[in-house]
Amino acid sequence: MTLPNRSLTIILGSLLIFLLVNFRHELSATYSLLLVFTLLGLILDPKVSIQVNTSRSNLLQDIIIGVMSLAVFYVAAYLVIQVLQTAALSLGLLSIVSLMAEVQPVFAGNTFLSFVVFGLLVPIIENLFFFGVLMEFIADKSNTILTLKNYKAHLIYTIVAFLFMFIHITAKGIPQSIGQIINEPSLLVTFIFGYMSCMVVVISKKQLRPSIFMHQVANILAIIKRGG
Repeated sequence: MTLPNRSLTIILGSLLIFLLVNFRHELSATYSLLLVFTLLGLILDPKVSIQVNTSRSNLLQDIIIGVMSLAVFYVAAYLVIQVLQTAALSLGLLSIVSLMAEVQPVFAGNTFLSFVVFGLLVPIIENLFFFGVLMEFIADKSNTILTLKNYKAHLIYTIVAFLFMFIHITAKGIPQSIGQIINEPSLLVTFIFGYMSCMVVVISKKQLRPSIFMHQVANILAIIKRGG
């Protein structure tokens, strides 16, 4: 697949913003590397078929899929936490938004930049890398077809979701064990979010736009909650 010009513009523009704004250095370096790896992956691997639809066709449909997927995620994350953590039984469904906010970086004292960068741009970068280039790279190397019924595909979703969660650990501190991850609701919720994002991409026939919308709405809600 050749990277669409408009998507390339989005990526390079996002990278420029990250470099110019110069926020937390470790986050700036992390996302800049994600952008570089995404570009390299798209350029070096002609088999990448997961794409971003940049046309207006099916735009409303993709938005609806993204919002509905987010609603399903909130319910699923709530149920998983209730099962795995008895201490969380008193948490309400809306607390999932609060848990997402705990791993959501923001610009201190600048709500506008938080919305633009973490609410709109970061979801594009994360989806292009994790649920686009990385997921398909692993699938290609393991000769795995990405479907909802293939158990090997779900192993890939698990790996991608774990790596997605690992990127967000910087906001919470690196856990010392798997048990600590399970007992840390915000990291567990982030893992579930990454896992479900993989499935949304597959359901959307390898189109990233619904998942991007899902991420953007989730991040914006988290920023609002964190700011409040």
